[in-house]
Amino acid sequence: MPQQMASRNHRLSVVDVYDIAASIGKEFEKIIDSYGPDAVTELMPKVISVLEHLEELTSKEQDETGEVEELRYTIERLEAEKAAKAEEREKYEQELEQIEDSWRLETQDLMNSVSHLQEENKRLRSAIRDKDGQESELLKAAEDVSIITQLQDTIQKQRARVRLLEQEFKQKCLDAEAMQGQIERFARLNATMRSQTAISQQRAQALIQEQVDLQVQLHDKEQEVKKIRDRLREQDNTPPLSPSDLVSLQDKLEKQGKVVYDSSDPNRPRFTMNQLRDVLQEKNELKTKLIQIEEQLQQYKPKEKEEPPPIDFDAPVYGPINKEPDEKLYPDRHASSGIRKLFQRFFEKLNFDKDSDEDEANTSEAAAHFKFLMSPGGGKKKTSRSSSQPQLSTLLNHRKR
Repeated sequence: MPQQMASRNHRLSVVDVYDIAASIGKEFEKIIDSYGPDAVTELMPKVISVLEHLEELTSKEQDETGEVEELRYTIERLEAEKAAKAEEREKYEQELEQIEDSWRLETQDLMNSVSHLQEENKRLRSAIRDKDGQESELLKAAEDVSIITQLQDTIQKQRARVRLLEQEFKQKCLDAEAMQGQIERFARLNATMRSQTAISQQRAQALIQEQVDLQVQLHDKEQEVKKIRDRLREQDNTPPLSPSDLVSLQDKLEKQGKVVYDSSDPNRPRFTMNQLRDVLQEKNELKTKLIQIEEQLQQYKPKEKEEPPPIDFDAPVYGPINKEPDEKLYPDRHASSGIRKLFQRFFEKLNFDKDSDEDEANTSEAAAHFKFLMSPGGGKKKTSRSSSQPQLSTLLNHRKR
């Protein structure tokens, strides 16, 4: 086993720790078979504790190694992005420099050509004055003239294009003005239609009001006709009246349907029905305007901040919360590690070769001692050799299949 551990040059993993624990368990079995259980009674808890620490350190190292690899990969990716951005920036600067150089060269060429043309123009003028031009100079002058004509043609084309663009721009402006005029016309038409609609609604309301008034008057007339018919029936059934009764009845009929009031009465009616209707309509309009003004005033008012709810000092007060058990607060403290589970499974696979009765008793004693050794605090307190002898002897007298 030491040779195997020495031969491993790579870093340990949790699986390697479990392999080492399995090999240590086999060595413990050999020692127990050779020297008895007393040789490993005090050593086994210490070895288990060391293996647990080794397992914890190995798992932490694996986690830290993963984090380091992830950080290294992130650093490499950021460096690659930085290098790519630097290359792009350098390429962009080079392109800008090339564009500037080409622009300078073109400008210089144009300036040179202009100066050359000016010199040629002066030379041609002097040649015309002196009339001593030569054929070579005439040929060069012809070439210069052709160049000038080409430049003039180019200028004319550009001017024509500028004129075309100006015409298109003017046409677009005219179209925009026409569209604006149509929009204004539609707005005026919309306002006219709204006013006509409002007038129609007012007329409809007036007609409805007249209809209601006519219905009321018709109903009143029907009631009067009904009353007259009833009186006529009563007159047919009654004896003829005297002249005085006829005069009084005629006075009543003349006063019927008319309002009789005292001129000295302060509560007498002073307005006609139309005047009252106009007053009520003005009242409704004023109410509507008042509501609109209140709504506008409400919009201009600053919004009030919501006050926090008052503290209720009479609220019930609850007592302290019960303490949670240690198993719930510290689950890692009471959880068994992988090494303990490995040794537990290793010793659970032991088979017994003795009789069934003797096997049951020895198995219960061995299980009790093994639970003591596998507990987190097991093995820390030294036990006497005489007390541990029968338990270990019953546990380790059986071999692994």
